[in-house]
Amino acid sequence: MKGSLTRRGFLRNTSAACAAAPALAHVLGANDRVRLGLVGAGRRGYALLNRIRTRKTRPAVFTAVCDVYPEHLEKAARAAGKQAKKYVDHRALLAARDVDAVVIASPDHWHCDHLTEALASGKDAWCETPLCRTVQEAGVILEAARKSKRLVQVGTQERSGPHFLAAKAEVLDAGLLGTIVQVSSWWRLRWTAPPNRREPKDLDRNRFLGRARIDAFTPLHFWEWKFFRAFSGGPVTEKGHHTCDWTHWFTGVDTPRSVTMTGGTFVVRRWEVPDTFTVVWQYPGFISEFSVSYGSGFSDWHDHGVCFRGTEGSLEISRRGWRFYAEGDRRILKESAGSDIDGAHIENFLACLVDRSKEPNAPLESAVRASSAAAAAETAFNEKRRISIGATWRPSPAASLEG
Repeated sequence: MKGSLTRRGFLRNTSAACAAAPALAHVLGANDRVRLGLVGAGRRGYALLNRIRTRKTRPAVFTAVCDVYPEHLEKAARAAGKQAKKYVDHRALLAARDVDAVVIASPDHWHCDHLTEALASGKDAWCETPLCRTVQEAGVILEAARKSKRLVQVGTQERSGPHFLAAKAEVLDAGLLGTIVQVSSWWRLRWTAPPNRREPKDLDRNRFLGRARIDAFTPLHFWEWKFFRAFSGGPVTEKGHHTCDWTHWFTGVDTPRSVTMTGGTFVVRRWEVPDTFTVVWQYPGFISEFSVSYGSGFSDWHDHGVCFRGTEGSLEISRRGWRFYAEGDRRILKESAGSDIDGAHIENFLACLVDRSKEPNAPLESAVRASSAAAAAETAFNEKRRISIGATWRPSPAASLEG
């Protein structure tokens, strides 16, 4: 792709995409449960299914599960219960009248199609991150959301996390950091799993691939799909969506002016995406840097997180807790342990489905900006250049990177 992204695309008001949605397909009574369908029953999808169905508050029931791999499908169906119908074709699930909303946890390259088709079918949706693979797909999703006016919750669960909310209120919003000049985020991982070359028996390969193109499909493309470019941008888009969203949410600035990325595949050489890299986004008034390494899980504090560095102090936060440091030394002035961010995010989603006056904590427009910033970093790396964000680009089906 060519070109420069522009600030208007990031700043454009997309609130219409998350406008008040029509009522559920059936009217919920006091004792009714929201009827959900699961699209994508791999590791994350299966985890979400179990977290949602076992909630003691805002109960929900899965009436449908869908996956193209029989082993995943059968496992999810057993967990969901006898009432859950099994589907291989997601379009058949979306046509089902006993499904009010869908939880989308499919591979990244399917997110755009699964979400837009769910919205077109009149379903509300939860969609895992990254929202989309490219900036162009962001525009397609926005247009579909505007037309449908359905409710969308994106899987940036930190936005519902009690300790994230507390840190923002007690430190950022209280002005304790002074002026933020740098945001540093990291993910330190250790990949020790040997390559899984077991043939995924009876996998519906064509449905798994969708629009993706692979010259010679191997079992690795299925088991480690998130590390091959046909399906995912790798950690820069998967983890980068979260770190960009944290930055945008806490600083209130969601439009980078430029981005660069350097790195390579130094550890797990069978992957196509970089496993060790650094990204730098330039924002008005501060920079945001993001480093990832699959060579070691060691770090000074947590193996992932973000540090907001200000003129008066610093805030480190991860899914496991946060610390506020005094300016000039390492004295911890405030700190907190982590919280159940998944549970809180699920609670918010189900509450919005039942009470349409409520709003999702992770609305579509915030995910568009985070995904777009992460996608721009991937483009900068692939094209080996600095991407400038100009003044005319906006997410639309015809959007392109020029420059």
